[in-house]
Amino acid sequence: MNNLNKNSTEEIKGQIVAVMPEALGLYHIPKNEHLDYKEKILNIDTKAPESKRRVDVLQKEKLRHISNNRKQNIFRDFPELEGLKSTIEKYAINYFWETGYDCNEIVITDAWINIGSKNATLQPHLHSNSYLSGNYFVNFDRNVDTLLNFYNDRLMNGTGRQPFLSIPPRDKKTIYNIRDVALAVNEGDIIFWRSHLLHGFSKPNSGEKRITLSFNIMPRICHSGD
Repeated sequence: MNNLNKNSTEEIKGQIVAVMPEALGLYHIPKNEHLDYKEKILNIDTKAPESKRRVDVLQKEKLRHISNNRKQNIFRDFPELEGLKSTIEKYAINYFWETGYDCNEIVITDAWINIGSKNATLQPHLHSNSYLSGNYFVNFDRNVDTLLNFYNDRLMNGTGRQPFLSIPPRDKKTIYNIRDVALAVNEGDIIFWRSHLLHGFSKPNSGEKRITLSFNIMPRICHSGD
């Protein structure tokens, strides 16, 4: 491939090679199964006791959670979601398989429900206590509800992961300098990602009730590679 430097007409023969890219898994729950899970989750939002509820410290009622305490887990707290738990486990193991890893048993260490109303946001963050994370879009209309964004930590200030030296990106967007990206998901979809990836949504939600179910996953067996 021939390239030109910005301030030179000299042709340069070379190429940029992408190594070790991040893998996002996008899975689609069959519609009839999704509608069953959605009905159960909507019912949980109605009947969950106060001990299982938490509001975001900064956003208050704009962003609520169910079973978000470190000692809670939505699948332990509400056994009627056992079928959804099995579905997530099946897809997670497929994610490991398709990305080339040997993992046949997993543990969903944390799982909770998020309810975002109008103008809710979610600051970029990562999950340091797990290997794989995911988000199930329960009540979601991408025409009004904000998509989940994944952020380039090399360009994000205040994350504690930015290199000491950084260079402003050019106007031309590439896979290397893009600040954030979002998959065009629909209701009933699940996204999986490695837990160290920064994610959230800074654009205020326009819908009245954006409901997702988030979870963290660890392999049941961890080893040194031998």
